[in-house]
Amino acid sequence: MYSSVFEQAVLLIGAGAACLAAIFAILSYFRSHQPTDFLTATGAALLLRSETEIVRASIDDHGRGLRQELGQSFGILREGIDSQVRGFGERLNAGVTQAICNRCDVFLTCDVDTIIKCHRHWLEQRVSIKFDCRQSLFSNLGCDERA
Repeated sequence: MYSSVFEQAVLLIGAGAACLAAIFAILSYFRSHQPTDFLTATGAALLLRSETEIVRASIDDHGRGLRQELGQSFGILREGIDSQVRGFGERLNAGVTQAICNRCDVFLTCDVDTIIKCHRHWLEQRVSIKFDCRQSLFSNLGCDERA
């Protein structure tokens, strides 16, 4: 009586699975018969210490990532605040410049004899323009001569 190759393959796979099941049964039998004093105080301390090290390593790994993410977030926040402060400074400078120009316009419309001649020394220190004559003043400022 000859059997087909398929039947022999099925028989061989079944026999292999039965052998594997027998090996696992033997291993579980010997594993279940451990000595009664297996978990002692020192054994429990070692087991607890090893588990604690595993937990600590896991927390350190997660903590490192969180610290990096927090650092990146603070970097983005710092850049945003810097741009807002820079924009505020530019707007403030524009406003101060406009206020100074408005005051200078009022100042230049005043009489030269009552302001420039009386305060020449102070003006030369602050504005760094030499007030030799009215013509040079108005030519430095780029406007027409006013009386």
